[in-house]
Amino acid sequence: MFIDIHCHIINQIDDGPTTKDESIEMLKTAKNYGIEIIAATSHFSSTFKREYKKRLSDINDEAEDIGVKLICGCEYTLNNVIEEEEIVSIGNSDYVLMEIKEGFLSEFTFNKIYSIMLKGYSIILAHPERSFFDVKASEMKKLKQIGVYFQITAGSLLGEFGEDSK
Repeated sequence: MFIDIHCHIINQIDDGPTTKDESIEMLKTAKNYGIEIIAATSHFSSTFKREYKKRLSDINDEAEDIGVKLICGCEYTLNNVIEEEEIVSIGNSDYVLMEIKEGFLSEFTFNKIYSIMLKGYSIILAHPERSFFDVKASEMKKLKQIGVYFQITAGSLLGEFGEDSK
């Protein structure tokens, strides 16, 4: 059994599928690859806040019929996870998926991550292999040492995002 902790599977929320039918096709493909649980982690936005729960509910029955369990989640940026009062964690756990779009790690970034962790959340950093090309391994190790987890995109391992990501 596989669990996908970062999937833009809900239609019309972000850069994921544009139709419900596309979402259902993604569910079928996931099931064919042995994925049984998917965290529906759309990008945080005003659309997310307005539409997420309804759209997740809209495809949940089809997901169950296919044999895939959908759980809630969100892909936050560093700034919006700090500002948001009601955090949508992965499966209502203490794990929060976060993307750092700046492409570098500063002391400010480390301090913000630490402040989120002090609120009781564990950070999973989304696709760092695609976000940080010039970051030194020592900085990534520092993130690991303070308890940050890393989510790697399968396509990166296959070279789909270029040699640097691979």
